[in-house]
Amino acid sequence: MSFRGKWTACLLAAALLPGWAAALDISVRGLGLFENLNMERRLEFLRGTGPGGEETAMNLMQLEDTAFITLQQLRSDGYPDPELVTEVTFADGTESSYTWSFPFTGQFSGDEPDSAIVALRFHCEPGPRNYYRNVEVDGVEAIEAGQVDNFFKPEG
Repeated sequence: MSFRGKWTACLLAAALLPGWAAALDISVRGLGLFENLNMERRLEFLRGTGPGGEETAMNLMQLEDTAFITLQQLRSDGYPDPELVTEVTFADGTESSYTWSFPFTGQFSGDEPDSAIVALRFHCEPGPRNYYRNVEVDGVEAIEAGQVDNFFKPEG
């Protein structure tokens, strides 16, 4: 099987994994193929389930929470000033676009009509990435030396 055939087979298998055929269509763009897929997987938990396991629709307040979580994840991945443009498709077919960045401010008051969201397209503009090859901290006595690294390395 050629490289192209293997690649197509991998994408087809990924598309058939549980959770990919859910009613709420979430996609992420702007981070590169693998990082887009990784971020989509991180956002899978947003597909709410009601009693009996059926999916519940996302509303505007949940969208805003999703935008905040996505921006925070980008920030913890080393992008200090990301921007997120979200294209939303509602159940009635209307579409709208929203933009978020830091400092984060809410765009919805909770008084908006409760329209079900059926598709989200996140366009991430991460900006420059901070990368630290090595961090050394001297003179800290209140915290153990190994734990100080946790303030600088998200995986710590």
